[in-house]
Amino acid sequence: MIVQLFEFLFYLFFLYLYSRAERGGGRGAPMFFRYYDWVFSTSAMLCSLFLATVYLHKPCANSADVANEYWWVFVVLVLSDWAMLLIGWLI
Repeated sequence: MIVQLFEFLFYLFFLYLYSRAERGGGRGAPMFFRYYDWVFSTSAMLCSLFLATVYLHKPCANSADVANEYWWVFVVLVLSDWAMLLIGWLI
């Protein structure tokens, strides 16, 4: 839910930037601003998906135990996500 709230607030801000640029005679806010949101939201969604997957296999596991045992998975998920976003942004 926190991820969705962050995305909602970011897109409200994005809409505000777009409307300001349109009023000023500009072409609108550049679309690459969306990558700023994705840096946080997709990483958080991937980590929460991993936690949900572990919970389905071990219903008694809590998030803190999973984070201590599988901390490296979170690092790989976030770095891989950021690499994917960087490549998309560069293209």
